[in-house]
Amino acid sequence: MGGKDPTLVLYRKLTESDVDPSLGHVVLNNELLKDLIPKMKKTDVSVLLDSKSNGLAVEAVDKEFRMYYVVIKRRDMDQFELDEEWKVIVELNKLKEGDSICIWAFLCGDDGDLCLSAAVWKELQTKMDTLPEA
Repeated sequence: MGGKDPTLVLYRKLTESDVDPSLGHVVLNNELLKDLIPKMKKTDVSVLLDSKSNGLAVEAVDKEFRMYYVVIKRRDMDQFELDEEWKVIVELNKLKEGDSICIWAFLCGDDGDLCLSAAVWKELQTKMDTLPEA
């Protein structure tokens, strides 16, 4: 996959709504995602920022190197969310409320497509309690 300009877009413990299959989404850290927007392709930026669009489809990989196609949608003026395949990531990685998650966004390929990488650390729960919110 390769990648450049990694940007941390989510680093926190998962909440009940993050892992609820009936909701099927997780809200991203907008301030961090906005740092990556100026480096993205203009066509991707226009799709991502258009509140009437169906969202921007991106490739995502988990710590087991499984590939997913997720959609980043603009939720409202100040929020973005991962939709669609997020519930598959939750299911295959057996995510639950309280698990610590880290999602990185980066530009990949020759065209600079937006991609995501997700990692979960169940064994770091006690250490996460001492880390500042991202």
